Amino acid sequence: MKKSLLAILVVFAMIFAFSCGGDESTESTSSESIITSETVSEIQSESESLSEEESQSEEESQSEIETVTVTFIQQGFDSVEITVNKGDGITEVPQPHEVEGHNVHWDVTDFSAITEDMTVTAIVTPNVYAIVYDLGELESEATIASPTTAVTYGEAYTLEIPSCDGYVFVGWLIYGTQESFDSGDAWTLTDDVRLIAVWEIDFTSGSGETGRY
Repeated sequence: MKKSLLAILVVFAMIFAFSCGGDESTESTSSESIITSETVSEIQSESESLSEEESQSEEESQSEIETVTVTFIQQGFDSVEITVNKGDGITEVPQPHEVEGHNVHWDVTDFSAITEDMTVTAIVTPNVYAIVYDLGELESEATIASPTTAVTYGEAYTLEIPSCDGYVFVGWLIYGTQESFDSGDAWTLTDDVRLIAVWEIDFTSGSGETGRY
């Protein structure tokens, strides 16, 4: 802004120098031209001085700006570093990597005003799923300790065993399929599951009925 103003003053001074010599004597014009030239020279010198001061001021301002670094760490993946001016925030926070069967989130949620170096760590928590038991046609007669079982991804699980007078519990099928489902050492599904009970008549009870349910 200052440079533009000084440039305008220089041009104005030069125009004034030439316009002043119209009707006056040669001697007067020459004298005014000399004065005007000196004035122009002084303006140019002042302009150069101001430019040097502005440049020095900009360099000092840049050297005074402090920065801070935020490091994002997730086990098994490369860390990510983001550097911002001290007091500024991070507008685009990197997303943690997904891990199957787990919930993943950063242990820090506020990145609006960062005043010091900081380390952010990914928290990885196994998800909990539900096994829902369907007793089938014998639902009104059969009993079961719990209608559902909570299971944690990656951990062992044990299925409930229902009972019903006059019938023998055979096992569980995944609802809507003929695929059997048993207790296991590690839950690997990433969703809840619904099981339906398979029954056979207990011939030792003397009920006289036959068949499988």
